[in-house]
Amino acid sequence: MRPNRKTGQDVQVFVISLRESTERRARIKKQLDQKGLDFQFFDAIDSYSHASLLEERENIQKTQRVKGYRLQNTELACFASHRCLWEKCIENQRSMIILEDNVDLKDFSVESLLKIYEQSRDFFYIKLSATNKKSFIKIKKLDGNYFLGQYTGNTCGTTAYIISPAAAKAFLGDSEQFLEPVDDYMEKTWKHGVKTYSVSPCLFERAKISSTIGTFSSRKRKLNITLAKRLYIEAYRVVEDCFRFFFFMDWKKIIKYKIQRHWF
Repeated sequence: MRPNRKTGQDVQVFVISLRESTERRARIKKQLDQKGLDFQFFDAIDSYSHASLLEERENIQKTQRVKGYRLQNTELACFASHRCLWEKCIENQRSMIILEDNVDLKDFSVESLLKIYEQSRDFFYIKLSATNKKSFIKIKKLDGNYFLGQYTGNTCGTTAYIISPAAAKAFLGDSEQFLEPVDDYMEKTWKHGVKTYSVSPCLFERAKISSTIGTFSSRKRKLNITLAKRLYIEAYRVVEDCFRFFFFMDWKKIIKYKIQRHWF
């Protein structure tokens, strides 16, 4: 990708969007052009034309066993689309900014975004938006009023994030099969070893437009399951909560920031 015409920085920005979603593409293009950010559209995997590919990635039995539902075809396609860009990130050996076409840009400067982008050398996966915000713990002061840190729980969504080649490689290594939505997978540090960092306040937010994946109420194809299976699913959830408690937060960086803030 050529250097950004406004900043001269060699920053890769990709927008995941279905080829036929012309209105959504026009909407996000207008906002990015107004910021002076060069970007490329990445043609999202279509759940219909790539059905056989997605079937190979899906592990219906395991997802049913631990979750009690099947993923929608659109969720599988979403996972596959992000995975393709992770492969591109490794191929190019440079961090990239990945956006989905259902985001709105907030009031930030390109310079602030570039400063945050530079942090991917040390913070390999940085979310630029948070759908469900939890308590935010600061780790590092950034340009302007921005802080790098971690929310205390899953924030959901993959609408906007920065990913380094190291994180992309780790994500690829444990995602040969799609067992859960991609946003859930990416925030499970204990599976791939990648910590989830976020920027506060957010630079992007989910747009108030319809989703191509589906509403929350329809996203899970719930199945009729026995009491024994329900107990297994609940036990699995408890185990994951324990893993989240021990592995999700980067306490080393958090404590270091608090010490520096107190003594320096």
